[in-house]
Amino acid sequence: MQPRQTSVAALNDQVSLNHLVAAIPGVLFQILLRNRRTIEFTYLSPRASELFGYTSAAMMADHKIFPSNMARGDKERCYSQMWPSARTMSPCQLTFRFHVGDEIRWLTCQCIPELDAEGYIRWSGQFLDCTQQQQDQQQLERSRTLLQAAQTQSRLGI
Repeated sequence: MQPRQTSVAALNDQVSLNHLVAAIPGVLFQILLRNRRTIEFTYLSPRASELFGYTSAAMMADHKIFPSNMARGDKERCYSQMWPSARTMSPCQLTFRFHVGDEIRWLTCQCIPELDAEGYIRWSGQFLDCTQQQQDQQQLERSRTLLQAAQTQSRLGI
């Protein structure tokens, strides 16, 4: 292949990859673990603004945006689940709440760690919005509680 043909083929491959990424639900990402408390996004697909309320560029430029918008308590729980994944280099799945303006979204994350050339751990994965599923689960639990209370009252003749 001639150099010009090679660059045209590479550009076509990049365009195809961009179309594929745009078609995938949620947000594809790569994060780098620099130390036990600092994670940095090295890649976020363009749909980041839809899910997080921040652009990919903003979240990659300021690594504090992501953890500062996680719901209280969820950040520590997620980090504590990531450490075993890092130690064993095994897949990790997390579910947490994330503040987007006045709204709280439930997100799920599935990722796979690998050691990069510099010895840092890099996770590659996908974030999905699971807010509706969480709300459905909470409504189901409320309905079960009400049903149990009604059954108890009917047995007591109340």
